[in-house]
Amino acid sequence: MIKKKVIAVVYGGWQGTLRRIAKKTVKRMKQEFGCNVLDIIVGIGPSIGPCCFEVKEDVFSMFENEFGIDYQALAKSKKGFYIDLWNMNKSILLKEGILSENIEINKQCTVCGEDEFFQFGENLI
Repeated sequence: MIKKKVIAVVYGGWQGTLRRIAKKTVKRMKQEFGCNVLDIIVGIGPSIGPCCFEVKEDVFSMFENEFGIDYQALAKSKKGFYIDLWNMNKSILLKEGILSENIEINKQCTVCGEDEFFQFGENLI
């Protein structure tokens, strides 16, 4: 079988994650280009990390409602409400059949590394 040479660049942010943009991208790659999920390689680039992505309760509740309260990427503590978009998207991709070994998370937080990355907007959504 010939492997496809297809590239998709996707920006999701928290709203795209909530709307499962990763799932939609995989679906489109399969439908429009005939990609095999076993051949898809994913890189999750620098973005706000779980250490810094504090949200208000209403946004947290949207994620709880969409993904379930036991989801490992949601953290509720006395400090606040935190979401791990990296692992949230990885979980979405795994459910679509992408192999774990084909998903690489950069794990560079753009807030912690603000000297290296441009950050637009507020950190608390």
